[in-house]
Amino acid sequence: MTPDDSARSAAEETPCSTAEAARLMIAGARMRDRTDALAAFERAVAVEPDSALPWLWLATATDRLDVVDARIDVALDLDLGGQAWRTACGELLMVLGLRRLPARPDRARAILLEATYVLPKDARAWVAMAASSGTAATRAAYLERAIELNNIDQDAVRWELVRTIVAQAMEHVEDDRTAAARDTLVRATSWAPAEPRLWALAVQLAQQDSMRAALMSRALTVNAGDHGFAVMLRAALGRPSDWSVRTRFPQVGRTDADPELQAELAQLSNTLAARSHLVESYRSRPFCERLLRSAIDLTASVLPEAASRPALGPGETSGDRHVGGFRLS
Repeated sequence: MTPDDSARSAAEETPCSTAEAARLMIAGARMRDRTDALAAFERAVAVEPDSALPWLWLATATDRLDVVDARIDVALDLDLGGQAWRTACGELLMVLGLRRLPARPDRARAILLEATYVLPKDARAWVAMAASSGTAATRAAYLERAIELNNIDQDAVRWELVRTIVAQAMEHVEDDRTAAARDTLVRATSWAPAEPRLWALAVQLAQQDSMRAALMSRALTVNAGDHGFAVMLRAALGRPSDWSVRTRFPQVGRTDADPELQAELAQLSNTLAARSHLVESYRSRPFCERLLRSAIDLTASVLPEAASRPALGPGETSGDRHVGGFRLS
């Protein structure tokens, strides 16, 4: 008998709804013992066979990867419920995906991608995808999507995005793609226009005087009135204090894979890392614990409705009732 067969047979003895199991989870969390709640979710699987949520809760309760995957697969074919339970499902998928990152990054990305399907307008799901991405380019794309949704700490995501774009430029430099690195850094300036080192590095990667002059003019125009920016830009370029954009710019173009340039990019990346630890925080245990607490509250949010529903009529079963888009048992 498989663990899931045992879960179904246990429900025949003591039925329990998913919401009631969540209430036990809340009480257990206070006492740091969730044993009763997990047993209740096992019983809820049979009480609410068409609901995805109890299956996802059960998936969080085991370290056996084959069992986790089987329960996720079952859940994704079932009803996600109303908005509260749908959000809880998405949060649990994020937890399950982020937990899988160290050992099975490909499987983790597949699970986190499902979270974006469940919660397409939740920026957390897209940042979680960014945390699982193997390349700077894909990570940047997911972070840009998170910024577009505007329901997350914009400043933290923005600096994480700039840091990621700089990492992408470093990859281009390592591949001797100087022009691509320059264009990538120019893209970064749109997210951090007041960061002089981004402009300075883009200028140094430009291959023509006219392009360098255009970039410098743009930098000063975007930061017009900020004397401090002009001073820092001159310092970053190693120019004298009387430097003017009207002066013909000397030949400062960098050669491909210049070790000094790579070192400057690495230094800038480290500086940006100090401004945002967003991706790292998503991979941490405390973040997953916060997601679990939120999912518990959302799972239990149906309790007031469940408590006030009328008694079942003659011949009516609990499966005949739906409130707020999800089944009440």
